[in-house]
Amino acid sequence: MAEKQTSDATTVFPDSLEYVGFQNVLAFLAARYDIHVTRRTWYRWTQQRVTPPRLRMGNSILYRVADLKNWVEGFRLEHVRRPARGRRG
Repeated sequence: MAEKQTSDATTVFPDSLEYVGFQNVLAFLAARYDIHVTRRTWYRWTQQRVTPPRLRMGNSILYRVADLKNWVEGFRLEHVRRPARGRRG
């Protein structure tokens, strides 16, 4: 019998992870927090300083996992959808 493979976020991104590189940050957010953003949106948010602080080491960009977690908590609070209002007329 074939073993069932799990696609759990903790197996892909272990809890002991301290930093996430830019190449993996979007996959990290999707796997851990179910936040799906495009690379273009992430670049725009970076320019608008909406994203968490980043660390540049040479040509590499790193994000601290703790900063991403705090950012996600704030992101969810800010982007709670309000119920649609009916048309006036």
